[in-house]
Amino acid sequence: MCVYHQTSPESPFTRKRLVSLATPDGRVNLSDMRLIVTRFGRRTERTLHDEAEVEKVLEDLFGIRP
Repeated sequence: MCVYHQTSPESPFTRKRLVSLATPDGRVNLSDMRLIVTRFGRRTERTLHDEAEVEKVLEDLFGIRP
């Protein structure tokens, strides 16, 4: 199944950007242009507007330098 998830054109992991990070109080997810932050059981969601905003979120929240 790992090979399928990593290589299949039908796998959601090859079709869109997906980043997830567990935090002490919840989780932060980036799915394409959608940022989802869950803290203490409360979920907030927002749409990012452009690639510059995505790059800032990747660096600030995930520690990833694009």
